[in-house]
Amino acid sequence: MIRPLSLLLFGLLAMPAAAVETPPVDPRLAREHLAWVDDHARWNSQHMTAARRLEAVVAALRRHDTSFDRHGLELRQHDHKVVSQGHDAATRKRHVQLRAAHAEAAIIHKRLMAEVADLERTISANLAADRFQPR
Repeated sequence: MIRPLSLLLFGLLAMPAAAVETPPVDPRLAREHLAWVDDHARWNSQHMTAARRLEAVVAALRRHDTSFDRHGLELRQHDHKVVSQGHDAATRKRHVQLRAAHAEAAIIHKRLMAEVADLERTISANLAADRFQPR
């Protein structure tokens, strides 16, 4: 007759400890492994936090209330003034101011694009799905 599973499990648990052979465990290696598991859990939490921070950055880039967008508005307004008033003394003075602002905006834009590209490369190189293959 086949015994119910619970009786079978009870029989295994009731066996003397000497009958159950356990492989030797190096406590130092076990502690190191647990530290790795803790590290990975902490890193995963930090990655999720970083993702939320990056989502905020993306939202800021999509908004139209940034200094970048104000600069674009100033350029368009200047263009309308030139069309209606020509290059009089006031529009020439404003043109000089916009030249400096535009040069600064170009530097900021170039740096932002370089940092985005660097982040893309970092994520592609370090978080690729095949980076840490199981052995």
